[in-house]
Amino acid sequence: MESELDIIQSVFTPDIFDVKETAVSHYIISDNKNRCLNIKINPDEIYVYRLDKCYFSGNNLLASLDTLAILLNRNKISLEDGSTIYTKCPGIEVSLKFLRLLTSGKSWYNSKGYISSNITEEERHNNLILSNTFEKNMNLVCEKKISEVTGKNKNIFISGIKRETKRIMKSAREMIDYTDKSTSEYIQDLYEFILNSDGESCNEYIIINNIISDLSILLLYDPHLTKTFGGKTPKTRRRKIKN
Repeated sequence: MESELDIIQSVFTPDIFDVKETAVSHYIISDNKNRCLNIKINPDEIYVYRLDKCYFSGNNLLASLDTLAILLNRNKISLEDGSTIYTKCPGIEVSLKFLRLLTSGKSWYNSKGYISSNITEEERHNNLILSNTFEKNMNLVCEKKISEVTGKNKNIFISGIKRETKRIMKSAREMIDYTDKSTSEYIQDLYEFILNSDGESCNEYIIINNIISDLSILLLYDPHLTKTFGGKTPKTRRRKIKN
């Protein structure tokens, strides 16, 4: 009878991957240079603590996890979405989950079958937000921030919020004109900018990060995600991963 480790190595083969059991049913899977996966095999699920691009792309690693779950007779794979784009600019990372949510209404993991228990309401709410113009949503962000300000220095903070919103929108327009564009259209333009960038436009990446961070407060998204096999209701929890 094959052991758990034998089955994992039949999917993540020794000619490419190094599989180490660091605790009972807890495995680190690496290629010859980089860590690819940190997973725990639980009685009813595979839990992914971390996923990183390595010899395999993120897509290929998820496909391999599907195969592994089936071979191990596990009915679900769970994780917490912390997906990130690492730029060439020191200290600047772009949230892939919110970038994809703002362009398509689905995160990268959503598009691969990983969903939360609130996915229907998330999609309904987020699609309404994406249909608004970029300018309208930035104004809604400003209003939301102002509504949360309290204290005796309230007016000072409110003035600062308004100035910062104007500054971000001015910088955004100088980078890519957003006139009459829906939020999804404008963020898609930013996404294309990221894909075509040579990595030297660090000031633009800072602007993009500020925009995504601001718009994300209007979205609904539970990052605790599960992909199920056999139609069972997802139940998710635990820690954040990055890819």
